[in-house]
Amino acid sequence: MAIDGSVGSVRMATQPAFHVTLSSAQTNFALDQQITVTFDSERFDQGGDFTGNAFTARVTGKYQFNCNLRLDSIDSAADYYENRLVTSNNTYDAAIFDPDGLDSDALYWDLCFSVLVDMDANDTCVIVVDTDGDSSFEARAGRWFSGALLC
Repeated sequence: MAIDGSVGSVRMATQPAFHVTLSSAQTNFALDQQITVTFDSERFDQGGDFTGNAFTARVTGKYQFNCNLRLDSIDSAADYYENRLVTSNNTYDAAIFDPDGLDSDALYWDLCFSVLVDMDANDTCVIVVDTDGDSSFEARAGRWFSGALLC
């Protein structure tokens, strides 16, 4: 633990914090199914709590999660596109998009969110995408998911 009394900051080297990205486009989406997004490249994973496609809380607390997900090849005839944060305790409907108002198919659309959630030790969370009416879209490479224990 590093304490800087002159500015009142405390930094803990193993406090959970991560930032992961998609290294390539993900295309395995299916109609009416929640498909977990495959964040397979770590920018950092302080504490080593992100494995596979999931973050696992080491300690009980309040966690801040942020996600920027770009979907490509949006079908304007689809009913909706939605991403969710799914934790052991709750599912957070994070961002939803109804493309019916578009006059043609969209090349891309961003679904972004930030949410503060309560997690218990050993709880997990993942990002999922759900759609009704299109299975040919893809999640764009380079988009990200991040989180950290706040308190």
